[in-house]
Amino acid sequence: MNISPVAQSYGVSQISNATRLASGAKEADASGIQGTTDTVQLSTQGKTLAELPPLLLPTRENVQKLSKSLSTDLQNLFSAAGINPKPDVQFDVNPYTGEVSVANNRPDAQKIAGLIKSNPDIEMKIHNIAALSSHVVAMGPAMEADAAYRAANSPEEIRNVVAKYSSVYSGYVKVTDFSLLFNGSDVQVNADGASWLSTKQA
Repeated sequence: MNISPVAQSYGVSQISNATRLASGAKEADASGIQGTTDTVQLSTQGKTLAELPPLLLPTRENVQKLSKSLSTDLQNLFSAAGINPKPDVQFDVNPYTGEVSVANNRPDAQKIAGLIKSNPDIEMKIHNIAALSSHVVAMGPAMEADAAYRAANSPEEIRNVVAKYSSVYSGYVKVTDFSLLFNGSDVQVNADGASWLSTKQA
């Protein structure tokens, strides 16, 4: 097995078969023929990369799964802190910085904001839900444009598609403001103030 220097630079190093055999570490298979298995060792950087969580694809299903998990986390967090989730708590996410804040719709908003800040895993989950949601929403028009273009059967139809989806083809991406509403049992994801997804929809 050959591992290129490029692969090695990303945390994988190889002890070659020849080096291993020279050190006296000989192996034999069941038939008595000397084995040719190579050994691969992960560097510290490689081990760190291997331990990273898998990436979530931007789909409504993944947003909903993450929202359900957040709902459970918030229920436990609020219960432990003795905070009443009524009225609903709104978490705003800055579309440019990803910063999470609590809307001033209740007197203990600052206390809740501090609680979220002190729980970075929950704060990151809120951020990730908004980030995934923004990708799903942005992909919608692009997928529609692609489907319409593929279905076009004449130059005129193609021109109509290009005109209809001119913003998509120009590379323009609409920035959507996302917020999360927690009512004590469910999390609702809002896009530009309108309900977009809720854990109730499972």
